[in-house]
Amino acid sequence: MMEPSWLLSDLCYDQTLNLQHSHRRIHDLAGRQHNLETPLQWQRTHARFTDFPGFKPNPDASASDEFNRLASQRKWKTGSKTWRKMWNRCMALEYDRLLGKNLDGLQSWQQLCEELDLKAPFTSIKQCKKALSKVYVNIVDLLDCRILKKKPTKFPSLRALEKYNWETGRVFSRHLAKQDKLLRVLLRKLW
Repeated sequence: MMEPSWLLSDLCYDQTLNLQHSHRRIHDLAGRQHNLETPLQWQRTHARFTDFPGFKPNPDASASDEFNRLASQRKWKTGSKTWRKMWNRCMALEYDRLLGKNLDGLQSWQQLCEELDLKAPFTSIKQCKKALSKVYVNIVDLLDCRILKKKPTKFPSLRALEKYNWETGRVFSRHLAKQDKLLRVLLRKLW
């Protein structure tokens, strides 16, 4: 039986693209290029974790919980090279699905500020970025809260965020975060 060419484990990002545009050109390990022209096509093609045979995703569960369930099913040892690689890929796909492709104008940035309880009247993207640069929030939690329709925890200091990330291991790849405008604003140097 032939495995589908869209297996998430076979995807690799074209590192020359911004993360928020990665949905436009994806290559599988066989080198075949797949073009997805619209975000709607992207969502339909890459609904959460559907490319793993035998894994039935729960659309109401958080991305991190679904990943942990998938990792357990696949017997990926927590912290192993495979686990980290797949964690980064799954979180990047979830980011792109939930936030990345939607941040194309002031209204999207204002919505994110509102989601993080930043109340000032932001009249420009620059003002939104400035406000967001002062917020300490875990990026993985931000994704999970978007799915669960909750408010993410804002930490009072960099040290508190660092401690939380260290204790939970809920870390978004720095390499991927640096490629995206929004994530660069939320990214904090830890350790």
